Amino acid sequence: VINNEKWSLNNDALVRVSKGKIYINNLLLNQGQQSVKLDGILSNENDKLNLLFNKFSLSSLNGITTPFGINLKGYLNGNIALNSIFKNPIASASIKTTPIIYNDIPIGQLDLEAQFDPLTGIANLGINLLDERNRGIKLHGDYNFLVEQDPLNLQGQLNEVDLILFQPLLKNLVSNLSGTTNADLTILGSLKKPKISGLGRFKNTEFVVNYLKTPYSVDNQLAIVENNTIILQNFIINDSKGHQASANGILNL
Repeated sequence: VINNEKWSLNNDALVRVSKGKIYINNLLLNQGQQSVKLDGILSNENDKLNLLFNKFSLSSLNGITTPFGINLKGYLNGNIALNSIFKNPIASASIKTTPIIYNDIPIGQLDLEAQFDPLTGIANLGINLLDERNRGIKLHGDYNFLVEQDPLNLQGQLNEVDLILFQPLLKNLVSNLSGTTNADLTILGSLKKPKISGLGRFKNTEFVVNYLKTPYSVDNQLAIVENNTIILQNFIINDSKGHQASANGILNL
């Protein structure tokens, strides 16, 4: 059972364990029209497990994402290859989705490519989350599986991105977040602890500061992000009565 949905397994799949390795042959999980197929070997050596997704419903992930305030709708197709899964997992992937609904707001289609080069230990990454008007997120760069410090190196742009995407990250600071942003970003660090830096402009933005329970608005204002810290310099904020204030300081994400 995944996310309260019953999944079935095929009868002709083969799974066996030998000498610390798990061998999987033609294991197919089905639920309605969606399916996930597994083929390969799980081990601490350079063995590969292939996962093939067909019409996989993103709603099936809501059991994981809902505690973070995220609900997803849409379908995913593509494949993921995992090497040395029990020791130092290395991944390659080619993933595409139908238009994604994120907390009831359409945010575009995801196109993800991650191609691993075993000679260099580096996976080249390309991530696009764009709607039909090319609004959204573009990221490109690489992930070095052979280094421990800052293996992640991504550059990217945000084009008219809906700020509701970032509400789960800022839930301790603000609520009822709306508006859009354009930004240039650099993401270093690791997948577990990314370090985000960049320059962003906020348009038609509204939010409620949780501590004050007070609504504010911002329009056409610039903010700097440096290593997950938002830096405000003469950042103009309006309250619900039209009064303005200039904010200077830092916010740690």
